[in-house]
Amino acid sequence: MKNTLSIEKLAIFLVLAIMVIVSGEAAAQKTPNVRDDTLLITSRVFTTEIKGDESERVFAFWADKGEVVLKIKTTAKNANAGAYLNFYDKNDEDLTDLILTQGVAGMPTETITQKIRFDRKTLVYLQIKEISYGSSANYRGTLQIAFGGSFIEGKAKNQRAID
Repeated sequence: MKNTLSIEKLAIFLVLAIMVIVSGEAAAQKTPNVRDDTLLITSRVFTTEIKGDESERVFAFWADKGEVVLKIKTTAKNANAGAYLNFYDKNDEDLTDLILTQGVAGMPTETITQKIRFDRKTLVYLQIKEISYGSSANYRGTLQIAFGGSFIEGKAKNQRAID
């Protein structure tokens, strides 16, 4: 008995391999922005530390039909602190212009108000890119975002963002 593959077995193998590849691509296209490290914001007040090292992080939150009102402020711990904020949807469409938020130690904290309208329930991604001012990555501070309006709160903490 020879150990050869028949044409029928080879054809079945190829069909199965193609099905596995196509189903994997379809699953990847369904949720292009979901990453293992994307945590869901579940509270109306979100606070995170800024290190000033040009790092990037992505978070997500749910918004219902209507308008979400964001109140954004950055407080510097020493010198200045800042970040760029980008809000986008599951199709990578920007929902706002790029937002620059900065704080200067010893100065009053500026609050930026941003409104985003939604026609339906939407998963919103928030990309935070920290700013390094100069040669030292020691521009620490705190970024705080207060969510109002149609922001949806109360899902389980540390839940991954899944659309």
